[in-house]
Amino acid sequence: MNRNENIVPPETPVTRDEVVAAFRKFAGRGITDPANLDRTDPEVQEANALLEKWVAQEEERTANDPAAARRFGIERTKIFLDAGFTDSEYAGDVTEDFLEQEAGDLENPPLNPEREPVFYDQILAAAKSLHDAGVKNPRDVSNPLVMRALEIVGFWRSQEGIPADADLGREGQRMHGIDSVEKAENIVKSVTLWIEAGYADRSRLDTVIEALGYAGRDAEQDGAGEEVLAVFGAARKSLEARIESSGSGKKWEGEVATEIENAVDMAKEDFRAGKRWSAVGRLNPFILSSALPKHKRYFASHPGEKARITKMRDDIRDGKDLSEYGL
Repeated sequence: MNRNENIVPPETPVTRDEVVAAFRKFAGRGITDPANLDRTDPEVQEANALLEKWVAQEEERTANDPAAARRFGIERTKIFLDAGFTDSEYAGDVTEDFLEQEAGDLENPPLNPEREPVFYDQILAAAKSLHDAGVKNPRDVSNPLVMRALEIVGFWRSQEGIPADADLGREGQRMHGIDSVEKAENIVKSVTLWIEAGYADRSRLDTVIEALGYAGRDAEQDGAGEEVLAVFGAARKSLEARIESSGSGKKWEGEVATEIENAVDMAKEDFRAGKRWSAVGRLNPFILSSALPKHKRYFASHPGEKARITKMRDDIRDGKDLSEYGL
């Protein structure tokens, strides 16, 4: 007898992608809530068996690794959402349960040095869960789901020493101690979190690009090396490329140029009406440090335009000859 005849070959591990694919076929047939799956359907039974096998496999694999177990918990919770079950009530319930569990685990108590560290994939999952649940504004603090998600994000940012509002692109806000590539990468992860979660509207992209610029400036002022500065530069280029690939770049520049010219025209009208300071006020929002990110980006690529608007503002303010402006 061949000795190898009694050796049972090891089972092939089940992947999460296989489980998601097994259930995605039902979502493709118009079923939006997994509770409506027909448990007597052989295909459903087969998919459930695959899910159970994957769960058992992953529970055994992560039994002695708390960090891996936590990541598995995240992956398990979102199986049906990733498979395409889009019922809003179901998605909301899953998101609420997930966020409550995540935030609850972190609160036992928050200052306990024995508390398990928070991982980036946890906060990204929390942020994505809001998007999956149809939350339009991830900063709407009147929404309890948003508050829970922000709580989880806040734990991670605090743990990594990152300002809570680092992604708001505020000039004057200062970040210190960006002295390593790892710290720079964590700041990039924090600043781009909501974009990676699916909230990639143009306004947010502009704000995040600006925030990355400030972070790079702070790192440079603190004497960070080229490898650290390159992290911020690469992140900005990636987001700028996303804007360009969307086809909104040229259209956006035209919109900003129109805004500026409208402001110039209104400033002239105000001046002719004897409202000099009102005319100055028409131009200030484009050139002060509090200017919108889109205006700052526009002037960064059109420095002559900023010089033109600034000179006009200063000439009106200082009572100089305005004949070159037709005034």
